[in-house]
Amino acid sequence: MATTFQHTNLQGRARRYAIVINLLYGRVGLAGSLKAAHRGARHLSLGVRLSDPTQLDRALKLAEPLALHAGTENVLAQRDGGLVFYQFQLAQGFWEQYTRADVSGLAVGLAESRRPVLFDLDPPHALVAGTTGSGKSETLKSILLALLTTYTPQELGVILVDPHRDYSDFANVAHLVMPIANEPGDIRQALAWANNELAHRKAEDIKEGRAIVIAVDEADLALADKMNLEAAKNIAKQARKYRVHLIVSTHKPLHSDLPGILDMLINRFIGLVSDAKISATLTGHAGLQAHKLTGKGDFLHIAGAICERFQVAMATRQDYEALPRTEVKPVEVNALDLLTLPPEKPIGRPTLEVDPVIAAQYFWRNPNSISIAMARELFNLSRNGHDLHKKFVLDFITELRRLRAAAQLGG
Repeated sequence: MATTFQHTNLQGRARRYAIVINLLYGRVGLAGSLKAAHRGARHLSLGVRLSDPTQLDRALKLAEPLALHAGTENVLAQRDGGLVFYQFQLAQGFWEQYTRADVSGLAVGLAESRRPVLFDLDPPHALVAGTTGSGKSETLKSILLALLTTYTPQELGVILVDPHRDYSDFANVAHLVMPIANEPGDIRQALAWANNELAHRKAEDIKEGRAIVIAVDEADLALADKMNLEAAKNIAKQARKYRVHLIVSTHKPLHSDLPGILDMLINRFIGLVSDAKISATLTGHAGLQAHKLTGKGDFLHIAGAICERFQVAMATRQDYEALPRTEVKPVEVNALDLLTLPPEKPIGRPTLEVDPVIAAQYFWRNPNSISIAMARELFNLSRNGHDLHKKFVLDFITELRRLRAAAQLGG
């Protein structure tokens, strides 16, 4: 098959890799024909149609032997459109780097043959995962820039959770609903506001209008607080119809780190990960081998039937300077609203300065008012006298009992 690459050395490499495939297939008793050849930012991809499709698993297992015989650092193998594709890693001298000047609209990077990879709000929730050095933060920044340059502030609002203060270039962007949340209290308020907005949209059945995107970087830190985790769970489970979207970025992308959330994040951008087990968990395919990516923006995009390897388009100073700016003011969140989310498990001891009598009155007025037993579970408070917050829960329960008794007398 004739294949044209811009660099003549790559043409020679493609022919050599095709010969290696033919030789190795002959040794193991496989047969097939070369049907496609594409240039990626850091690899050459050759597609083979097997003469016997039932031999697919055997063909996919040839990635490591092919790398050894071809003299390249690694080869990734995957199935796509009836073909087995072998991605031969190029030497660093042939690698291509992209910036956002190379893309437009909702594109966040370029796949093989410089095909744009788009970020879509459907599926509604996304995961950006990778180890340190994978380009995880640059990927989230490229996603945010794609959204901010495509939608107006009237069409899209953004809540940005940034525990490590790596996103200061987005400060006072006109799309921000509130200032960037860096401190624990700000993060809790931000997620509480998002849940209140979701509750409002559900109550009013609002399914059109301004979309809200909550982007959480370093989720292992931001969601370590159980109240924040419950808030994120609520958004991930219920927000699909109401245009409230969650983007979670983390270097700890396991179910134990994101319980009740990971399975909801089906629009996935996966960079270099630490091992094959994590790769298989995140990609759903043992053969995709995200643990063998090259890092620094070399990513896989997986969403439903979509599975593509791409290079992230990195942000530049000009990209940030072009964003519309305004004074972004804090939003008011009633401290009591932070206590309204019913948790699946105890959420830990209360840290807010909330008067227990007012809290009890609030819960009594709330349609989802809690029982005394639920109050103890909510605050993770025991019945013995050794609890540091015993006075809080006793005052809380006493007021609930008074309200309940008054209601019974009135009835």
